[in-house]
Amino acid sequence: MIKIDIKNIKTQSLIIGLVILLLSGYFIYAFLFLNGVKDINAIRAKGVLRVAIRVNQIDYMNRDDTLAGFQYELVNYFCDSVLHVKPEFVRVRTLQAAIDDLLNGKVDLIAQNIPLTSETKKSISISYPILISRAVLVQRKKADGIGEIKNQLQLGKQQITLSKDSYYIQLIRDLAHEMSDTIYINQMKVYDSEELILLVAKGTIPYAITDERVAQYFAKRFTGIDVSLPVGFSQQQGWGMNPKTPLLNKLIDNWLSGFVKTNAFHQLYGKYYN
Repeated sequence: MIKIDIKNIKTQSLIIGLVILLLSGYFIYAFLFLNGVKDINAIRAKGVLRVAIRVNQIDYMNRDDTLAGFQYELVNYFCDSVLHVKPEFVRVRTLQAAIDDLLNGKVDLIAQNIPLTSETKKSISISYPILISRAVLVQRKKADGIGEIKNQLQLGKQQITLSKDSYYIQLIRDLAHEMSDTIYINQMKVYDSEELILLVAKGTIPYAITDERVAQYFAKRFTGIDVSLPVGFSQQQGWGMNPKTPLLNKLIDNWLSGFVKTNAFHQLYGKYYN
């Protein structure tokens, strides 16, 4: 007759149960903290929203030894009033670098006014529109106070400079196709629109394409440039979001849809764009 050691079986069962419990705890921890892409529950559990942001004179900067900027303050509004976590800003040089970090789970959000286009929709989701803007030509003023290029047809055979991998490259290609003409695109390794605008103002390059609202901001400071010629239709612009974080995306959309109509938003806009 086989003798069964009940005490030993109970001990082994207890050990197995503890191992299973520890493994379960580890996998929960790994899901919340080690896994790259994080939705709301994991973000709130960690207490941090990782945000890709560009350093420039509008979005994010040091002002009087303190951090400031349109996107910086907008993200803080969202984190303080809705998500209830602290923002952790990750500086990026280009939109493509920000998109790569977003899809790889290194950041949870891109705080930048990204146009809603067929190209951007291929890789990321765009939030409820924060602003509506369009592309404009940046050129130097002539003696009569306006630029030499007065309509889009005159862009034929001209060289237009854009930042490398700009989302306006396809816009210029489509415009050239509609004109049945050639527009020479010069992709320059600059990290922000203000660099292109400064190069035009200095006379280093003749023409550039940038966002209208940004161009108007700098036209007030570089009075020798003309930014009056639009080269595209108005486009909705919003934050870049990961398609794999539907709960966070929905929360952002719901919040923005209300916040952009408030006095607080209009004051924030005026503070950095006017």
